[in-house]
Amino acid sequence: EEGVFYNWYAATGRTYNLSDMNDEGNSTQTPLQGICPNGWYIPSDEEWTELEKVIHSDLERYSTYDAIDISNFGTPAWNPSWNTASQVFRGDPIDDSNVGHGGAMKNICPPNGGAFGYLIASRGYSKEPYLGGFNGILVGKRAGDEHGTPTSTLTQRDRAWNTIYWSSSQSSNLRAWFRGLEVREGGVDRSGWDKTFLVSVRCKKK
Repeated sequence: EEGVFYNWYAATGRTYNLSDMNDEGNSTQTPLQGICPNGWYIPSDEEWTELEKVIHSDLERYSTYDAIDISNFGTPAWNPSWNTASQVFRGDPIDDSNVGHGGAMKNICPPNGGAFGYLIASRGYSKEPYLGGFNGILVGKRAGDEHGTPTSTLTQRDRAWNTIYWSSSQSSNLRAWFRGLEVREGGVDRSGWDKTFLVSVRCKKK
C-alpha cells in the first residue's frame, strides 16, 4: 500500500553522468518508463506542474474541503513564477497553512502506526482515487543521517510527516526535481534533491 522507495537513477533508468549539468526543469521531455510498468512512465517536472495547476484550480473536485474552506481559499490564480521557482510549499495555503492544493493531494488517513503525529497537525483532504483524488500517503523517505555524506547511513525518516515524489527531470548533475507534501502544509514543495536519496514515485499513464 505504501509503495517502495527508489533513488532517482533506479526510478528513471537514467545513468550517472557527472558532466551533465543541464537543468531540465519546466521543459518538455521524452517520457521515461523507468521503474514503471509497461504503458506508464515517470512524469517530468513540467508534468507535475500541470497536475498541480489542475488541482489548484478546482479544489472542490479533487478534495474533501468543506464549503467554508473552498470559499476562503477563493481559487486564487496560479502564480506563473511557481513554474520555475524552487520553492517550499507554494500554493497560497490559508487557515493555518492547512488549505491549498497540497492539502488536496494528501490522504485523509496517516500511514499505519502514524496516527498521533498526523492528527495533531493538519490532515490530508484528498478524495479517494476512484473519485479522482491524488491520495498521497505520507510515507517519509530514506535518506542519510548526515545529509548524504559518504559515511552516513540511510535510515527511514519522517514517516507520517511528509512524502516526496521524483520527477524524471534533473536540476543539476547530482540533483533532480521532486514534489513534496507535508502534514502541516497546504502547499506543495518543488525543489531539487540528491539523486541518491530514496523516495517515492508516481507513474503517469501514456
